[in-house]
Formats: sequence, structure tokens, C-alpha cells
Amino acid sequence: MPLARHFAHLFIRDPVALMEEKVFCDDSLETDHFENIQSTNWQTLRFKPPPPGSTIGWRVEFRPMDNQITTFENAAYVVVVILIAKMILHFDLDLLIPISLVEEGMSRASGVDAVLTSK
Repeated sequence: MPLARHFAHLFIRDPVALMEEKVFCDDSLETDHFENIQSTNWQTLRFKPPPPGSTIGWRVEFRPMDNQITTFENAAYVVVVILIAKMILHFDLDLLIPISLVEEGMSRASGVDAVLTSK
């Protein structure tokens, strides 16, 4: 249900830009319409479908919300993200969390005084 809700929220908006030659494309062969909607919704997490005819599978793209204050902080942020990615690959970590636990955490976090009264 939460994943379906996420995609439904994407499709309630009209795309900001649409190329004339891409208006009528076959969605069973191309992902251009989906990518267009995804690219106009700037969120911190973005699902990327596999390119047509590819075997790489779905990907998840992490998008930080803002640039850091200084150039040094931007560089430090990039280095930390790269190090974390390399650590995940090196140790073959499985960081999947059941969506039910994510929902439970989000409901706790949205409560009044959650920082003081919840885990």
C-alpha cells in the first residue's frame, strides 16, 4: 500500500515538460513517460526502472535535498556517500527494511512530542 501511494502521488501531477515527439510512445517498450514524471518530482529518493531491453533491474537514486553551505561541505558530503556505498558493496550488506516497520516509525515520528516520547 505505501509503495502504491507513493506512485499515485507521482501521477496526480502533470509533467512540467513534455517533448512533442514523446507524446505518443509505446509505454510497454519505453519508460519515457514514467521517467518524465519522476524527473519533475524532486524528492530525496527516486525509483529508476530498468532501461528497455536491459537486465540491470530497478535502481534507487538518492537525491540530497539541498546543497551544503560551502564547497568543502559539498565535497565532504560526496566523499562520505561514496565511502558508504563502497562499504555496502564490500561487506555485501542487506539493508532492506520491511515497509511495515517504516510505516510504524513514520507514525511514531509524526506524533506530538515524538522526539521526547517515542523511540
